[in-house]
Amino acid sequence: MENNLKLCKHGFNIYCEMLAAPTGFWIEHGENYSYVTGKVTSPTMVIFNVTVQENHHKFAGNLAQLIESGKVSNHYELVKDDVLFEALKEKGFTIYQNDSMMIMDITDYTSDISQDDKISVSAVRNLDSLKHWVKINHAYWGYLYSEEQWAEIHALENVTMYLAYCDGIPVSSLLTITDGSACIELLHTLDEQRKKGLATAMIKRALSDLKSKGITKVTVQTGAVELFKRIGFSVVCEKYVARYNTRS
Repeated sequence: MENNLKLCKHGFNIYCEMLAAPTGFWIEHGENYSYVTGKVTSPTMVIFNVTVQENHHKFAGNLAQLIESGKVSNHYELVKDDVLFEALKEKGFTIYQNDSMMIMDITDYTSDISQDDKISVSAVRNLDSLKHWVKINHAYWGYLYSEEQWAEIHALENVTMYLAYCDGIPVSSLLTITDGSACIELLHTLDEQRKKGLATAMIKRALSDLKSKGITKVTVQTGAVELFKRIGFSVVCEKYVARYNTRS
């Protein structure tokens, strides 16, 4: 279980590192944390790679100052840590449960390729398909990056983007990131196209591709727990958000 938790945290860390890839963004390192920052205010400014083993109150105070300075967004994602939770609450943070961290061993994975004839899945290979991917992504996640910046992320060797099509129309998207293990991120299907098996087909295609690359463990942070359980993922832990109540 401890190793699975490390892999889940690693998945989140490599996702954050990916967020720092486009022009205008970079990673800053604190005493026991890192964060993505940039030239302009952006919701992608996230805190990650946190290693707080002692002096939780000092960390909570430093984090509050970092948020007050406007360098990062006013929330921090973390797994359950009662001591740290108390320290954060004392500094003005509100803590609530968010997604679940899940993992799957794909060593013996065999994809069930049967699906609706109307559904097809492909990796994003050109600018036209990337435009569709970005449009779907923006529909749910908001404007994280420009199309040009997403193109920089798409060009990373360890990132693969996928589109699922219904009747030839792109309506669902996700990406995978590899670094020893792999993670699935930014899964979304347009509202009017849900409950048709598109996300399932796309995840299965991604898992098959990852297995062909020699990947054995895949993680995901998601609220779609039942969907991923049906595919073979299991919950490792719950993820929480500590949101700082900035002073007016």
